[in-house]
Amino acid sequence: MILYCDGYSNLKSCGFIVSDLNRIVSYQSYPPNKYTSNTCEYLAMLEALELSSNFSVIYSDSQLVVNQITNNWKCNYPHLKVILEKCKSILREKDVDIFWISRNKNIAGKIIEEYETRERKRFISF
Repeated sequence: MILYCDGYSNLKSCGFIVSDLNRIVSYQSYPPNKYTSNTCEYLAMLEALELSSNFSVIYSDSQLVVNQITNNWKCNYPHLKVILEKCKSILREKDVDIFWISRNKNIAGKIIEEYETRERKRFISF
């Protein structure tokens, strides 16, 4: 299983999306300013890990999340540590590889960009 995950936060909403190569697998939206972008990136990774099976590969464009989960960087924020520990707990039970990819290669990120573009056009047309 190959999954792509991305979180977002803007003036209208925040949330995350998880996709495979062909479709949206999971999507969650919250009211604006409920979570930071980093929190949404972590929630996207947590959802991807929960949906994953053994030998899955997860791609994220968040260097912060990927490097903290793979123990390359420390996590200094208590609200992120809670989600980080949940992610690591799942990783202890499943054989999953996590990789950083650039934003322009993240399929989930492209879906978010397409949605935001449609929303801007819809807003401007009124």
